[in-house]
Amino acid sequence: MQTVQVKSIPINEVIKDIAKLFEVDYQEFCGEYIVEIPTYIGKGVIKGISFAGGLGVIFYNCTFFEDTEIQFNIDSIHPVKFLFCTEGTVYHRFDGQDKVNKIGKFQNAIVANKGRKGHIIQFKANQPMQMNSLEIIRSKFQDRLICDLKHLDADILKLFQDQQGKNLFYYEGYYSLIIAKLFNEIEMFSQDRFLWHLFMEGKTHLILVQQIIQYKDDLNEGENKSILRQSDIKLIQESSKYIYNNLSILGTIEDIAKEVGMSSGKLQSGFKELYGTTVNEYIQNSRLKVAITLLAETELSLYEIQDKIGLSSKSYFSKIFKDYFGISPSKFREDNKNKLLQNRKRLSK
Repeated sequence: MQTVQVKSIPINEVIKDIAKLFEVDYQEFCGEYIVEIPTYIGKGVIKGISFAGGLGVIFYNCTFFEDTEIQFNIDSIHPVKFLFCTEGTVYHRFDGQDKVNKIGKFQNAIVANKGRKGHIIQFKANQPMQMNSLEIIRSKFQDRLICDLKHLDADILKLFQDQQGKNLFYYEGYYSLIIAKLFNEIEMFSQDRFLWHLFMEGKTHLILVQQIIQYKDDLNEGENKSILRQSDIKLIQESSKYIYNNLSILGTIEDIAKEVGMSSGKLQSGFKELYGTTVNEYIQNSRLKVAITLLAETELSLYEIQDKIGLSSKSYFSKIFKDYFGISPSKFREDNKNKLLQNRKRLSK
């Protein structure tokens, strides 16, 4: 296990500390500080940037060749850390405690230790990881937002007001799809450095806002949670496969949601986000896709096809098919059979 001890704040000093301990130079561009992991211990970069009001962010995108701990143990009140793991797995523990908190892909955590005790972030050997740490120096941050703090959730308000670090705070969850998109926008932004700095500051504030909103949503129970998490995408994709493979026996939207283990509200939001359509529209489009395949490639009757796609009325099947394609199912079948015959004749010549 190799250990890196960071004894500085704010973020620019953190990066300088890491560079010194790695025995490499750091780079600075318009307020962003960057250190490349030396090739003898790993690969990748750690970079950070600070903004006004005690807010900043550190980006870890690296792989270490042996287990590595970065120990933040300055003799001062430590910043509140909002940790977002976007790839791989990282491990956090509070200085002075043995319990290790695992933060996996798509997970986030809010951490604040008591008094002047710090944090230990651990990276496992040969495991690529990406983590973003949004950091807040509470004394500076509260001075900037003093008029707004009273509107926060009680727990978050208490956390931000705790300038002396009297209370330990730990929260973990799965970060929202909105936050994932904000990080992706940061990664994809390619304008000049001056615009990049302004862009970064704005996006970092938005991430903080969305994290606070998500924290409040996480206090709700089960189906009362309304915010779409990054981890929900897999369930939404599973539900789309379930719909396509079970058209003949589909129940209500609530039934489909229960099948994959999520609320109907989240399911609707997810389909809008991923597919740009409602669940009912997706179901109808899936029925029509299956119908054209069966019409073109099988000898099934229209009644048999409507049964396979979960429709009980032949007239309704004909109506929605014609509304979508501009011709009736029987005409579509006739035209496609003629095309198949023509293609076979061409291939036989």
